[in-house]
Amino acid sequence: GYFYYAYLTGLSDGSNLDNLVVASSKDGKKWINGGLVIPQADVSGFEDKENIWVDNSHSSPHYGRIYLAWVHFNDLSGQEGGAGMIAWSDDRGKTWSSPVNVIDAIVKFSEIRTGKHGEVFLSFSIEDSQESGQHYLFVSTDGGSSFTPNIISDYVLFPKNQNYRPSLKGFQGFRAYHYITHDVDRLPTRTPLVIGF
Repeated sequence: GYFYYAYLTGLSDGSNLDNLVVASSKDGKKWINGGLVIPQADVSGFEDKENIWVDNSHSSPHYGRIYLAWVHFNDLSGQEGGAGMIAWSDDRGKTWSSPVNVIDAIVKFSEIRTGKHGEVFLSFSIEDSQESGQHYLFVSTDGGSSFTPNIISDYVLFPKNQNYRPSLKGFQGFRAYHYITHDVDRLPTRTPLVIGF
């Protein structure tokens, strides 16, 4: 297999993170840069919070596909979140699909996993304010071209713990905050199950 490394590009003074690149390596020592993920960078905002995943299921029609999710921040200050984006590559990062705007909201973080048959599970943390928001799980059955949203948790309704952060209702001190992660059970005898946030 190959190693893949996703990173942000920017101006030399660090003032703008305007694109994303995925580098590949066969041995982890020599690296080859792929193409720019976004053909036309949006200079009114910047790209950040990149998250990479490779579909390694042999029963997937998209076996070997690289998925890259990120947040397009709508303002240069980085104080507000932005649109949740995803793109993919079938040639080790040399070329990329057109970016898909999965959700246009105040998105903060993302996570990607794939199922046994090529399903794409993409989660985003959507922040309405410092103390409220939602965790969403988006599911794609067409290789990332379209997604169906599912709300994992709506933590605007949760009581706050002693640290003034949202807590899962009924669990004292259990945080349901903006950072999000999940995984998929790909055992052959089970329906894919997504766990964790």
